[in-house]
This record gives sequence, C-alpha cells and structure tokens, in this order.
Amino acid sequence: MAERKVILATDKAAIDADIQAYVTYLKNSTAEQYGKGSSDTLRVFCNALNKGGDRLSGILTLEAYHMCGGKNRPMILQAARAMEMIQAYLALIDDNPEAALLGNHAAMTILANLDAPAELRSNVLSITNRTLGVATHGRIASHKQRTSTGKITPQILETDSSTPTILNPLHVGMVLAGADCHATDAITPYALALGQAFQIADDIRSLFGDAPRAGKSNLDNLREGKRTILTIYTLKHASPKERQKLQYSVGNHQASTRDLTACLEIIRSTGALKHGQVLIQSLKREAKQSLAQNKVYWDEAGQEFLYGFADHARFSGI
Repeated sequence: MAERKVILATDKAAIDADIQAYVTYLKNSTAEQYGKGSSDTLRVFCNALNKGGDRLSGILTLEAYHMCGGKNRPMILQAARAMEMIQAYLALIDDNPEAALLGNHAAMTILANLDAPAELRSNVLSITNRTLGVATHGRIASHKQRTSTGKITPQILETDSSTPTILNPLHVGMVLAGADCHATDAITPYALALGQAFQIADDIRSLFGDAPRAGKSNLDNLREGKRTILTIYTLKHASPKERQKLQYSVGNHQASTRDLTACLEIIRSTGALKHGQVLIQSLKREAKQSLAQNKVYWDEAGQEFLYGFADHARFSGI
C-alpha cells in the first residue's frame, strides 16, 4: 500500500508540473495567434485544468503504459496530460462549450502529434473519439431522461459516463506501449466495473458528502434532475407519497431547499444509500477478479498496482 501511494504521488506531481508548463505555453500561443477573445475563453478551460484533483486519468495512462513495457516517459506524460484535458472538457461542456471545445481540440492535437508510431497514434485517436462519442450519447440520454413535465424515470443508462476516466486512459496507455487488442480486451472488464464503482461513489458523495464540490451544494444534483442508481432505487422502493415528493422535487429548479432535503432523507430511508455502497464493494471485487483471470497480459508490478488502485478512496462511498 505504501508503494502504491508513492506511485500515485509521484505520477500526480509529474502530471501537475507538466500541465502547469503546458498551460503557460498554451495561453501565450493562443494570445499571439488568435487575440484576446480566444485567450479569455481559453483561460476558463485552463483554470478548470489547473484545479488538479487526483489526476486519476493521467495516472492510469502512465501506469498502463509502463505495465505493458513502454519506455518513453516524456511521450506518455504528454498523453496523460491529454487525458486530463479531456476530463476538463467534459466538466465544462455544459456550462461553457466554447472553452471546452478549445481545450478538447488542444488535447486531440497533442495525441495526434505524440512521439509514437503513426499507427499507434491513429489507434489512440480512434479510441478516444469513440469514448467521447459514448460520453456524448450518455449526456444526451441523461438530459432526455425526464418526461416533458420534468419527472424522473427509472431507466438506467447503458452508456457509462465514467468511461473517459477509467477505460479510455488504460486503453490509451496500453496501445501506446504496443499492446494488442487481446490485452486491451482483457483490461476492459476491470475498467468497466471500476468505472461503475467510481460513478456510484461520486453520486453518493455529491448527495451525502461533507464537502460539496466548489460552487455546488449537496442538493444541486437533485435540483438538476441528475439520474443515478440512488434515485432509481428510491423510486422503486418509496411509498406512493414519497414517490410523489420525488417526482415533484427532483429536476424541479423551483423546488425548495426543504423539499430537496426531504428527498435526501427519502433516499436514505429507502435503503438506496446502503444499496449504492453494497454495489460499490461488489463492483470492486468484480474488477479485482477480472485482473486475476487476465494477468498474463501485463507485468506483476502493473497487476499489483491495478489491484490496489481499486481500493483508492475515490471508489468508496461515504
């Protein structure tokens, strides 16, 4: 565990330093080429990118590359930067699409010009474009999931919004190291299970965490009508009166704090919070089991890192 923490800290520090240097270059070059308007818009993206966080996508890119025998550290650090830029793009796309698109263009440009064989660069671009397509379809489905009256419905998205965070970085790192489709297929069950655990844990923290994300309260996801495993479970197990309260309040921007707080209590009392926590543990076990079944595709150090990575705090409910 101590060794894994050192790897995480070392990788994060390298990614943070690389991003800081790149942001300075990107701001200067954009101002010179396109002027103040684009420069101001890009600054919004750079601020989102510079917020840091755990850098999980970048770290997974680095470690997937190394566990498959990759040796070009400067190159894969650039790819890790691009993966973090895609995270910033996804975080901004709803609120500031122009800034998000500028950042995404820069990320794809980085991937297209990596110091790697042309075939590998092409594969990485194809993988990443597909991932962004899946994320976009998931976002569209999420926006469309309410009826015309604003009521939430209990269907579960088939598209996984956490794919850009877990699966894509692993595939990108492995492909750039020369791994074949058998190896990337082998890591996919691990990434999908851990990605679902990541999403559920994130949803739990957004509703019940002690420290809401910057600019948001614990009630904002309910007010925005975001559909999660928790709200779906609650709808199925709530009493008629409780269901009526949920249908009125969730996704209703006019709902009062009192109404939304009552919805939180309904989510807790129906067992949805506990259900989410149990699901996380089950998904983490599933991810670890898939590693054991496919360990011939990567080295022992990589196997140990990924096994321990499943126990990262970001994959745990409160």
